[in-house]
Amino acid sequence: MIQISKKRHVIPLIECFILSFLLLLGMKNSVLEALDGVFTSRQIPIILCIAGLIFHIILYSVLQKKFNFGLNVFLYGVGFAASCVNILFHIFAILQDSWGMVQTIFYYYYILPFTLLFYSYATLLQNKEKDINKVTLFLMTATVVSFAALMLINIIELGILHLMLGIPMIFFGYIFYSSIHKKYVLNLREFAWCSFLLSWTAL
Repeated sequence: MIQISKKRHVIPLIECFILSFLLLLGMKNSVLEALDGVFTSRQIPIILCIAGLIFHIILYSVLQKKFNFGLNVFLYGVGFAASCVNILFHIFAILQDSWGMVQTIFYYYYILPFTLLFYSYATLLQNKEKDINKVTLFLMTATVVSFAALMLINIIELGILHLMLGIPMIFFGYIFYSSIHKKYVLNLREFAWCSFLLSWTAL
């Protein structure tokens, strides 16, 4: 069970809120409508974010004992996924403004692969052996497959291979480089904040 009782978790909890703030701000209209009892398709992002949070909890609970994860891993994972989805939010907004594309909430589905990406990196950091263990390999494979499936659907929907392809490639490239060369390895806190800084550059 996830408990936030120790003082050492207060700062990561605050950081998690900051990392997630831009995405929460983007959903404010949907939240306000839901509070007023107005339920439309605009509430789908709320449902997807709740589903993403549940997926985080399940994944964290499964990996917690095997990799000795603390609560900080869960908090930074939530913040990382939220920041990455926020980047896609702004990319879709740019595409719509520039090319008149139909607005879509499709980017919220990327919560799943970004969550898998974060935990792939987290398990990779905890692995002291030279070889990648089966759990990390499974997570990385699931990450690639889920990204590929969503991007394929998105290409069919929008008719182009759009800019969002570059976002996961940045993180994939970094993970690949750091895992091979063991240089410039970021801890999970720094890894999460990198996604936040990228989300601000997308504003």
